[in-house]
Amino acid sequence: MWIFYLAGTVIIFGLLFYNFLQSKKKNIKYIYSELIALCQHIDKNIRLEHESADSLTFEILNHRGSLLLVLTQFDGILCVEIERINSENIIDNQEWYFLENENQKKMFHQMVSDIIATKSGVLKEITLLKLEGISSDFVNDSKNHLGVKNKRAQILFCKAYDGVKKFPRYKYANSEGRFEMLLFNCVLLISKTPVGYKQQEQTTEIISLLLFYLEKHQIINHIKDIDLFFESRFTAYLQQFLENRDRTDQEWRQLFYLFFIKPLNCKEKVKYKEIEDVHFKNAVTTMIKNLESDYNLIL
Repeated sequence: MWIFYLAGTVIIFGLLFYNFLQSKKKNIKYIYSELIALCQHIDKNIRLEHESADSLTFEILNHRGSLLLVLTQFDGILCVEIERINSENIIDNQEWYFLENENQKKMFHQMVSDIIATKSGVLKEITLLKLEGISSDFVNDSKNHLGVKNKRAQILFCKAYDGVKKFPRYKYANSEGRFEMLLFNCVLLISKTPVGYKQQEQTTEIISLLLFYLEKHQIINHIKDIDLFFESRFTAYLQQFLENRDRTDQEWRQLFYLFFIKPLNCKEKVKYKEIEDVHFKNAVTTMIKNLESDYNLIL
């Protein structure tokens, strides 16, 4: 399959493309003013702590701890992260990736719905009830606020991350493990791209977005050789998918190892213990089916 031979070439282009995009900034405060206004309902004492062309950090401080709201944009993607640190220094966080022209009211509704669904402690219950009341009217709002056409790579990346968030054991993985899940989903979606549909360009752009994720979470330094890492992962993840696609006795032990035991390990041959976990197998199978269904909707 073409992806086995494509990975090595596009890694280099992905690195160059990522650096190029870093120089193209739009004012995030202006573009996402509506979402920012909605997020200010979280607490009347929320204040802007840091501002740059592509990133905003808001902070709330009280006797119960602190809360950070961070908005970061990159190449048509908006990342929103809410992190709470309580008085006992226990951290709880939620993260989302949206397309830049997505309806900002729907972004807000999605954030509130996810926090409620996951029973996250990132926001107080009384705050969630207030936000739920505000966001409930936004479900059917179909207006998009930017006259921008999304790139296919951006759409696939957001779908891949949505798949990660829906994974039942998502909250048990660290940043490195969540990146492995995201990379697996990206490889799966890339592999379904029809031959001749700008495969190299699309893969380059997705790798650039993956590099953005690594940089944002400050875990890129865990990888000694970026080229080797992506090449080995593209091959390993695609092989895992192809080998299990038509099997009734699917075996995903390597995924379990890379998601939860040793993420960002660049060795091509890994050693892992016997893992008999029906729930994990079912979760992976469901994630793949949902991704394939989402991909068909994109076509």
